[in-house]
Amino acid sequence: MFIRLTLTAMIAATAISAWADESEAVRFAIFHGYTSAIEEACPSYFVYLNATLGSHLSPGDRAAAMAIAPEWQKEMRRNVKALGCDAAARDALAFTDLSFTQVWEHKQ
Repeated sequence: MFIRLTLTAMIAATAISAWADESEAVRFAIFHGYTSAIEEACPSYFVYLNATLGSHLSPGDRAAAMAIAPEWQKEMRRNVKALGCDAAARDALAFTDLSFTQVWEHKQ
């Protein structure tokens, strides 16, 4: 499991740096796609709207991020399936500076 998580992080990091020099917009797109995939697959997880607004981005960067977020959502569905809901919710935090409680409402 740890190896799969490490490989996923390495692939994402490579894709980010190769595609957009690790821009904040791409990082946000991955985060947004990941949280969307988690919400879709995990009925007990709800992302807080403030976490996924992208208000820290310029309008152009936010538009660019939202344009590629659906592709990242498709990719992150595999992660959610492989990791499970709890681990994926924690893993998604690698793409944001927010804490778990700032991102997720978890209903048990």
